[in-house]
Amino acid sequence: MSLLHELACDGDAEALEEAIRTTGLDVNDTDMECSGKTPLHWACYLGRLECVKVLIKNKANVSSRMFDGKTPAHCAAETGQIECLRALIAAGFSSLLFDNYRDTPLRIAEIYGRMKCVKLLKRAEEEEIERLKARRLSRLFALHAVAEENVATETDIAKAINIKRGSIAMQVPSVNFRRGSRT
Repeated sequence: MSLLHELACDGDAEALEEAIRTTGLDVNDTDMECSGKTPLHWACYLGRLECVKVLIKNKANVSSRMFDGKTPAHCAAETGQIECLRALIAAGFSSLLFDNYRDTPLRIAEIYGRMKCVKLLKRAEEEEIERLKARRLSRLFALHAVAEENVATETDIAKAINIKRGSIAMQVPSVNFRRGSRT
């Protein structure tokens, strides 16, 4: 357990901030002796909200994984740390991430009877799904617009809608365009 892990556990946000600034220790360092927890996992598990905020401000990975796939949100959901969950949501964590047992933070909150967390995480999941649907639709509309212009290749399509290889346009197997005509 590193100094950052210990300070996150103790809840000493000021000392944690100072240690991050002066020691050069990695805020995403995993505790190999304790399931691969990062300082953020510990802070979320123990409800050390000010430490959670310090770690997030200093680029802690809100989606970091323990050996069993649990994220800091899983830890907060397990112990009912709703304020820590709010901080993670504000930092942009994905509420849809599964652990190695296929449980989301929402499912963990349900298992442990953390009803306030359940309510918050249901709303977060619904909002994230809506954002994903909107993004997918906007990309599909862009793909359609590009097709109307008879763009030649999938690479041209990807460039036209400003996405990288492997994303949605590249995963549409039935899209075959040739210059001058559509097939």
